[in-house]
Amino acid sequence: AALATVASAGTSWAHAGDATRQLAACVLRQLVTKRWEELAQDERDEVQRLLPLALGDPVGVVRTAAAAAVSTIADCTGVGAYDAANACARDGGGGWPTLLPGLHQAIVAGAAAPAGSPQAYLGSGAMRCLEMLAEDLR
Repeated sequence: AALATVASAGTSWAHAGDATRQLAACVLRQLVTKRWEELAQDERDEVQRLLPLALGDPVGVVRTAAAAAVSTIADCTGVGAYDAANACARDGGGGWPTLLPGLHQAIVAGAAAPAGSPQAYLGSGAMRCLEMLAEDLR
């Protein structure tokens, strides 16, 4: 969860540089790939709560790294691999039922927002994430 906090520039890490936030998202993606099922449920929940915030980062490479991490977690939890509405999970339950509705909401809000606004950045990051999820379905 600490890596998700850094990647999302949480309050205690707001001073973290762009490269640090990008690296945190990349390392988190690698960790998730190998050890998602080993994380305690409360840690998984915290990562799933914090990491989507990084999709709204004003720096494009951070948004892309976050989108890749979110997409990897979605794959680990079964989003896209099964009925997305029910998010039937490989991780023993729970899934990520709020992911796809959250991405949709961010994309819609981002499309209506002025360029360069936080909502526009979040919409862009959510769209990139959705693109990565679609690539995983191939």
